[in-house]
Amino acid sequence: MILAVHSSKHATKSGRGQPVIEKPIFRARFDAEKVDHFLDFVSRPEFLQDVAFGTRTMKLDSGDRFTIPAVVRTLVPTRIIEQYTAYCKRQLFQPAGERSLYRMLDVCSASMQKSLQGLDNVTAEGTEDIDSLIGIVQTLAEHGADNSWKMIEEKKLKEAKRYLKNDFKTHVERQSNCADHCCIFSLSDPRKEEYQSTCLHKHDNCDRCASIDDCLREVEEKIKSKQIDEEQRSRLKLDFDQSNAAIRAWKAHLLRTVVQNNAKKDAMRNLDEETCLIVIDWAMKFLPIKYRESISEFFGKRGLSWHISAVVTRNNDRYDVECFVHIFNTCTQNNYSVASVLDHLFQTIKVEYPPIHKAYLRSDNAGCYHNTPLILYLASQ
Repeated sequence: MILAVHSSKHATKSGRGQPVIEKPIFRARFDAEKVDHFLDFVSRPEFLQDVAFGTRTMKLDSGDRFTIPAVVRTLVPTRIIEQYTAYCKRQLFQPAGERSLYRMLDVCSASMQKSLQGLDNVTAEGTEDIDSLIGIVQTLAEHGADNSWKMIEEKKLKEAKRYLKNDFKTHVERQSNCADHCCIFSLSDPRKEEYQSTCLHKHDNCDRCASIDDCLREVEEKIKSKQIDEEQRSRLKLDFDQSNAAIRAWKAHLLRTVVQNNAKKDAMRNLDEETCLIVIDWAMKFLPIKYRESISEFFGKRGLSWHISAVVTRNNDRYDVECFVHIFNTCTQNNYSVASVLDHLFQTIKVEYPPIHKAYLRSDNAGCYHNTPLILYLASQ
């Protein structure tokens, strides 16, 4: 059966009766420069997602052990190697062999996770809504839409899903001719001049971004034009509007993620004896109390509110991380609570690290962090 599958694939790709070209395999030592180049590429935040807890231990040939945080890889190895090969072509760099790249990924300390629910909910919802749009296309085909149109739109949606999951973040740049890839243009407020930046180039959409917009527009027009009852039309229109908003929110989230990761890198590079980086967040839940607990049991648990603050300091070329946990018997997770936590945290840091008098703060976009009173409080510190 396996041979039949491989034979069918070869016949489709190369033609029936064509000989199978065997690639010679050469054994060679890894080039240190090529290894470093590949590891630097796969360690980018575009391919890795931090998890809330857990560590791994790396053991060197010398016997030394290093403890590193646990991460999950958001792309399958084949996609990573395809992107790395294309990246090397643009950089005019000769990479290691394909088999060697797979071996490097096998020993890298990162696990694969198919579902990002709980790690990146925006991405998880975006992928689900693309599947929902495919269901809408299939429903329209059942009500008279052309079968050829159905196949074309399904192909576009699946390609859009792969593009947003894999390639979009690697194309985001500070300045780009594609409007969706240009950070300066995309993050400028069109209504307020004080929140705008001017680009020195013209903007257009690349073929892959334009294909997503065209597909959404065609599906919406097909919903309006098909002869279906009004109740069915209103239901499809509601599902389409929700999916359309979720997909565009996913695209905006990916762009902001790249910008925020670059800001974090800049903050890490600027750390010195007088500066630290503080990553803050409310812990969502205690660890599960039993194996495979249901959703109702997970979200129905009650417990103490606890706030996590990870303080990153730099000593020469070494980064140190110290975590502070604030636990409350009763607490409303609002700006007043966050201000109280930060007030105590700053006092503690001043005692433990006297030279530090400046801190970078990194948080999510929750309302308790993103509000005017907290910003005014921080400005007074």
